[in-house]
Amino acid sequence: MYVADAVVEHRYSHSSGRASAEKAWLVERNRLRVAVKNLPMSMLAAAPLYSLARYFWHAVYMGQGAGKTAEFRAGGGSALQLPWIVLRSNLDLLSCLPRLLRERREIRRTARLSPKQFIRLVRSHRISPRQVAAL
Repeated sequence: MYVADAVVEHRYSHSSGRASAEKAWLVERNRLRVAVKNLPMSMLAAAPLYSLARYFWHAVYMGQGAGKTAEFRAGGGSALQLPWIVLRSNLDLLSCLPRLLRERREIRRTARLSPKQFIRLVRSHRISPRQVAAL
């Protein structure tokens, strides 16, 4: 429903915690779903490499006691939980892949941007895997 005078307040990680296992799961799960539904095929094919680079930088920053993974550990999370969260997210992706691919076809059918325009837009706002891990 559209309500023209509605106001929404966002409280950063208010319900799941700033660096909790629940937040890590939701971020990873949603990142994969958004990628499958929206990225042009060339970017989707490169996404696993980007993820590996991001995981590498998360490990580096955790070792230095910095970044989101260090914040996760400081909040009581275990470094051993993180690979399981990634695995769980990928298994979830497989379980909802048929629905996501249907949604992807619909998005592609009604898209206002061509894949090249979309890639240009994403690249103009990109953030490196290292920057993501450092946040």
